[in-house]
Amino acid sequence: MLSITFLLLCVKHFIADLYLQALYIKPSRKWIYLDPKAHRHALHHAILSAVVFLLCWGWWWLAVVMLVVDYVTHWHIDWAKTCIARRLGWVEATHPRGYWFLQTTDQIIHFVIYFGMVWCAVQYV
Repeated sequence: MLSITFLLLCVKHFIADLYLQALYIKPSRKWIYLDPKAHRHALHHAILSAVVFLLCWGWWWLAVVMLVVDYVTHWHIDWAKTCIARRLGWVEATHPRGYWFLQTTDQIIHFVIYFGMVWCAVQYV
């Protein structure tokens, strides 16, 4: 169940981070801590993570815990990345190396969080 859960979290990430964000979130102001579009984006991730855990593990409480974990972590990771990029002026057009370094770091952190979520599910269920 570990591998399937992690695989589905990866698939849900691409759906929420690319497809849903392009449809419903752009443009956003993720550097603003309480920006509604940024929170909607984090909520997309959280709801889909809850669905993955509910389908794979069948525990409502676990799905709710993972919903909260994904919501809070995704929101803060994206907020921090955007604040750093703005402060350093790292936009794709003028500073592509810095911009893509931040994008890559952002994605790595998200996937490490997913690994941690699955690890916690295994430890506590």
